[in-house]
Amino acid sequence: IVATSGEEALAILEEESVDLILLDIVMPGIDGFEVCKRVKKNPALHRIPIVFITAKNDEDTIEEAFAIGGIDYVTKPFRSRELKARVKMHLEFQSMIQHLDFITSYDMLTGIYNRRKFIELSQIMFNSDLILCAVMIDIDKFKSINDTYGHHNGDIVLKNIAQKIAEN
Repeated sequence: IVATSGEEALAILEEESVDLILLDIVMPGIDGFEVCKRVKKNPALHRIPIVFITAKNDEDTIEEAFAIGGIDYVTKPFRSRELKARVKMHLEFQSMIQHLDFITSYDMLTGIYNRRKFIELSQIMFNSDLILCAVMIDIDKFKSINDTYGHHNGDIVLKNIAQKIAEN
């Protein structure tokens, strides 16, 4: 998706889901630094990797680009294969981060939030004006399901119960 100004880029980000941003510093209206700052301040966008691609090559500018949240810096004129390799590497890295976030936040069997993620989210809610309601569910005599039908079938029961709770 191409944007010709900083304002247009921010408007696009409100409507579209993007995996990575290639951002010039010198643009009409607000510059790339301001776009980057706004993206990084927005909780819905802050994880999008930003690669600066610009003709500016002085060390102060490069340092500022990284300081405000850029993950890479490519100077113009750029070499297309190098840029593609950098983009590919950053997308793969982003995918690994998302996978790590998933496995540290979700129960691998049921696919629902795990205890650690529940505690993290509940702390946010406790410190806000949001109303927090919690329900503790105990599956009576679940051990007998595993003992009678095996752990594989017990896992199926747990998955089905978690799915029904999530649906409701």
